[in-house]
Amino acid sequence: MKAIRLKKLEPSIFVVITILNLFPVLFTTFVPTLDGACHLYNSKLMNYLLFSAPGSINDFFTFNHEPVPNYFGHILLCFFNLVFPAWFAEKSLIVVYLLLFPLSFRSLIKTISPHNLFLSYLIFPFTYNIIFFYLGFYNNCFAIIFMLLALKYWITNEEDLNLFSNQLNPRKMQWRKRIFFIILLLLTYFSHMFIFAILLFIISIQILIKATMNAKTFSIIIKKSTTLILLSIFPLIFIFFYFHSRKSTGEIDYMKFKEQLFWLKNLVITYDEDPVFVGILFYSFSILLISAFAYRINSARQLRKANGTINLFLSFKNSIIISDFYLISSILLLMLYFIIPDGDGVAGYVTLRLGLLFFIIVSIWIASHNLPKWLSIVIISIILVCHFKLNIDRMDTVKSLNSIAVDITKLSQQIEPNSIVLPLNYSDNPHFVHFSSYIGVEKPIIILDNYECSRGWFPLLWNLKSMPSTMIGNINSEQPCIYPHGKGNNPPVKIDYVFILGNIDLRTDSCNEMIKKSIVDNYNLIPNNSDLMKLYKLK
Repeated sequence: MKAIRLKKLEPSIFVVITILNLFPVLFTTFVPTLDGACHLYNSKLMNYLLFSAPGSINDFFTFNHEPVPNYFGHILLCFFNLVFPAWFAEKSLIVVYLLLFPLSFRSLIKTISPHNLFLSYLIFPFTYNIIFFYLGFYNNCFAIIFMLLALKYWITNEEDLNLFSNQLNPRKMQWRKRIFFIILLLLTYFSHMFIFAILLFIISIQILIKATMNAKTFSIIIKKSTTLILLSIFPLIFIFFYFHSRKSTGEIDYMKFKEQLFWLKNLVITYDEDPVFVGILFYSFSILLISAFAYRINSARQLRKANGTINLFLSFKNSIIISDFYLISSILLLMLYFIIPDGDGVAGYVTLRLGLLFFIIVSIWIASHNLPKWLSIVIISIILVCHFKLNIDRMDTVKSLNSIAVDITKLSQQIEPNSIVLPLNYSDNPHFVHFSSYIGVEKPIIILDNYECSRGWFPLLWNLKSMPSTMIGNINSEQPCIYPHGKGNNPPVKIDYVFILGNIDLRTDSCNEMIKKSIVDNYNLIPNNSDLMKLYKLK
């Protein structure tokens, strides 16, 4: 009776946990992350370019017309920015992510193992992963959501998606499903190319595993692999041209083995939160993983005994079940985690992305096993307690960073619209790398530090054809003291404002001495109450 009552209450419990999981991001104005401010600022620029009359913004920025990834998160922010103020637009995007991530994971678990829905709670600690909470890679996070949805759709509609299927389902219905799957693939690609590649990698392994369980192995592999390639043809073409038009810098970077182990032990979810609770999380997760292994080995042994198989190959083949492709996928992802470079001088954080994907996929495999109910309930309860303790710590982190972001936006009220602002970051805090972007989240402002426009894989680029060179007093931006901006044929323009984060006086090299002198000679200090930042206006 109690089991029946718990089964009825369980969906409501999941909803409550999902809502409680939002708390770290609900009670501040901004949710500052490493790249979040820049994403928010560039989405505002996109709206200015789309819906405002041509002006100085157009002279400095232009759309990237190449079908590059990283579009989805920016487009979603653009939409929210049209309706809400910037702080609420950012919060809306984050809330959508924090709702859809656990729901998409649960939806997949419901498809492959509907009797183990309680194990779908295993996803909650990974919602505040290092990619989302610290780095602010929103596109990467949404790509994982689309990956889970596409994986579920492939599993549930595999035969209808097969272009060589002989099933008698209405052809019109089959093509509707194929078009929907193509849309999911495109959404994954336009969120993040790397996650799209991993999605195809995982589906390919699933095709191989299912083919191994069938007598017509080679035929099935050819037909379904061809289907997958054809349905993915547009993103694959985009990837080909993406790499064809770019070259790696050759600066191959590997994460140290000690760091790799650190991030695995921290489940790729936290950097500086309570190590005791992170440790309990790790060991609780490990208990579930070991239990799943024990259950799987015992099932294979029983099947071998029932079949009376002596031949090891046949024994292995007969003991394979469809959920094994999650295990094989996670093992291969873990191998890649330790083997491939963390970056090539252009793209980076590959190791952390692979680590997060490993934990998500191996969690799916754990949830596919009928572990003892008492064990699942006890371990999941411990995991949720630790997770919400860490969420309390995260609220403190968000509050401390939010106060800085709010101070920057308040100071930006002193800046006139369509002004040119040069940000100079002298802070040693790694969180503040792109905090200067908060200057431009509430009005049209040209900020001369925009890493997205320099990379070429985001929606916006510097408009090199029309943007003028800029000057701090008599210092031209093409001089080595200041990173270059604009090499257009237009006459150079003077920078209207200089924003300084940190203490410029701590650096006494010749370049900074030149910059300080030019600021003193050509700009007036605008008073503010913060010791961390200063704003200067052109005299």
